Amino acid sequence: MNEQAVKDEKDREQKWKQEVQRCRLAQKRMLQRVADKIEAERKQDEQRHAHERRRKDAGFEFLKDWPWEWFCSMNLPSECTHTYAEVKLKKWRIQLATNEKIQIAYLGIFNTVPHPHIHLVALGTNSMGQSLYSISSGRSEKYWSEIARQRAVIGPITHDREKVYRYIADKNNPSGLSEMISPYNKKLLERKKIK
Repeated sequence: MNEQAVKDEKDREQKWKQEVQRCRLAQKRMLQRVADKIEAERKQDEQRHAHERRRKDAGFEFLKDWPWEWFCSMNLPSECTHTYAEVKLKKWRIQLATNEKIQIAYLGIFNTVPHPHIHLVALGTNSMGQSLYSISSGRSEKYWSEIARQRAVIGPITHDREKVYRYIADKNNPSGLSEMISPYNKKLLERKKIK
C-alpha cells in the first residue's frame, strides 16, 4: 500500500473510533436521562404513597374520637351520586327516629368502588337512655332496603373497633373515588366525643 492509502485508512479508523466514542457518549447521556426520569417518578410515587398513608392515618385517628355503636354497610343503585346517597341517608335516619324513637349521629364515606355504597359508623341515644345497642339492626337494614331498594348490613361494634376504623379509613377511602358523607347531628357528636 502506498503512503496515502495507509494515511487514509488511519484517518477512516480514527473517524470510526471517534464516531463510536460519540455514539457511546450519546447513549450514556440518554441512559442517564432515562435513569433520572425513572428516579424522579419513583420519588413522586413515594411522595404520593406517603401522602395517601398520612391521609388514611388521619381518617383512622379521627374515627377513634367517638364510641361508635354500629357499623353500617349500605349498598346503592349503580350510577348513584353522592347527593343521592345523602338524600337516602336522610330518609333512613328520619325513619329510625320515627319508628325507633332514637336520635342518631354518624360519620361515613360514600364510595364508588366496586359499586356505589356507603360505610358509616353511628351512635345514638334517646330520652330513656337507650343507645343503638338496644335497637334492632335488622329493622334498620329493612328500613334501608325499603328506602334505597338495596341491601344493607348493619351491626353492633362490640370488639375490634380499630379494625372497623382501619377498614373504613384504608379500604373504603380511595383517593378520587370516595367522598365523605356529611357528618350528621354535630351536637350529639360533640356530646359523645371522647375527651
